[in-house]
Amino acid sequence: MSVISAIDKHSVHKICSGQVVLDIATAVKELVENSIDAGATSVDVNFIDSGIGGIEVVDNGCGIDPLNYESLALKHYTSKITNFEDLEKVMTFGFRGEALSSLCALSHLVVITATKTQAPMGVKLEYDSAGSLKSKTPQSRTAGTTVQLTDIFHSLPVRRQEYKRNIKREFGKALIILQAYSIISTNVKITVSNQTGTKPSIKIMSTSKNKKMSDNITNIFGSKLTSQIIPFNVDLGSAIEGGGSVEGFISKPEWGLGRSTSDRQYFYVNGRPCVLSKIAKAFNDVYRIFITNQYPVVIANLKLPTDAYDVNVSPDKRTIFLHDENKISDVLQEQLKEQME
Repeated sequence: MSVISAIDKHSVHKICSGQVVLDIATAVKELVENSIDAGATSVDVNFIDSGIGGIEVVDNGCGIDPLNYESLALKHYTSKITNFEDLEKVMTFGFRGEALSSLCALSHLVVITATKTQAPMGVKLEYDSAGSLKSKTPQSRTAGTTVQLTDIFHSLPVRRQEYKRNIKREFGKALIILQAYSIISTNVKITVSNQTGTKPSIKIMSTSKNKKMSDNITNIFGSKLTSQIIPFNVDLGSAIEGGGSVEGFISKPEWGLGRSTSDRQYFYVNGRPCVLSKIAKAFNDVYRIFITNQYPVVIANLKLPTDAYDVNVSPDKRTIFLHDENKISDVLQEQLKEQME
């Protein structure tokens, strides 16, 4: 009979990191979230060979304070919460202190950063697989942070080979995630590009630091789609304590303006991209009252009190538990139907 014994710390770190960073899409999502949390108004996402060769995210945020260099990539070190109760009021994308630590275990991570007081001379930081700082060298840098990932999933060879085999699908998943952040992030310019081999880098999508979400939608999908959607605003005051609303855009209830799949549906809670299956069903059910057998384009942001939902549900933080989901769904369907008639 086998003896029950503790798993060594290095193996635990690799196992847990593989659960936090599931794929290239999750990796790039975590880096973009860090940039937005840092107050960046410009975020450049650069893929090399669709992510197999590496990912670089460059921002003009606040930069990293020298006091945080040592702890930046250590497991469960974060500046965003200090205790469990803080989860009820967290407004940042990150809060667990897991992303950079996990990326260290699964790839080679380099950070180049400078605060406003340090610029134009910053520092290049290299971390080992455990997230410990192994080197620090001066490097020129305007205020902001650059994070470079190479040899992604080198410590999980089966996952790396799986990504290579399904590179088109996996890269597509990453782009869908980036579309979600590009749509909702007003006053931020997000640019995504990919470099294949020795060819010049190709720009895939870009927003223009727009003040309105509708302009972001035009940047990402074109003016034709923007002309086919209408705004909505649902008051959730009767559904949840503390009030709230659902705001966004949906396809006009006209034949041919919907889609054969739900591939253009984006849901957010207080600006956080997430999966809301029951809310998605509410939108689809209302739309099919007017147009059968088609899915609407939906961009919906639920503005809720922070204690009205739980974001600490899944490793990638994309699953959110809404405390009054049934009430929200009912009010949403009732008011959305009225606004579309």
